[in-house]
Amino acid sequence: MTQKTKSPASKEGQLSVDVFQSPDEITIVAPIAGVDPNDISITITDDVITIKGERGHKTMLKKEDCFIQECFWGSFSRSVVLPADTDTSKVDAECNNNVLVVRIPRIERVRTQIIKVKK
Repeated sequence: MTQKTKSPASKEGQLSVDVFQSPDEITIVAPIAGVDPNDISITITDDVITIKGERGHKTMLKKEDCFIQECFWGSFSRSVVLPADTDTSKVDAECNNNVLVVRIPRIERVRTQIIKVKK
């Protein structure tokens, strides 16, 4: 597990993501350089997926010592409303070359049901 320190700003950052779909699945891609995959949490509730984690930094940064600080260090999260019906029981997530890829199979739900009236 990596050593974690808070960024000078203690608020949570927002993870950058690309979300796209094919006829078979929805794919979410997020750069996670500096994040241990064990420090990533992915949850799906209804039609919203949430990715949370923490990017640790090995040295403590003092605001007065920074000339430029564009990288975010500390806790981050991102919630995305899924653009189609999905099978959340078959989600696959992998990390390769500091890029998180989450694949969620699409399913077709029956929108109209015919109800037979009993006598």
